[in-house]
Amino acid sequence: MKSKKAGLFLIQFLLVVFLCANVAFANKASVSIEAPAEVTKGSEITIRLTVDHNADSLFHHVEWVQLMVNNNHIGFWRYSALDLPPAATFTKEIQ
Repeated sequence: MKSKKAGLFLIQFLLVVFLCANVAFANKASVSIEAPAEVTKGSEITIRLTVDHNADSLFHHVEWVQLMVNNNHIGFWRYSALDLPPAATFTKEIQ
């Protein structure tokens, strides 16, 4: 009976280790912003956000990306465990 309990414990322990191993090797998300250095008032511009985060998984992933200009919400993208970002490095553009 003790060996059966020990075996079940070992299986549970290994399952937790394997499921969480991806989280241990993940980096922090970083964002780079590409936009014109100077813009004339009233003109339309394109802003490109490049998000980098390896090891997106069910347990550890980018939850949201938000773009604000002069305290105005310009763009917002939400991700979840079932709707992960498209890749480890992905780009969002907005005009």
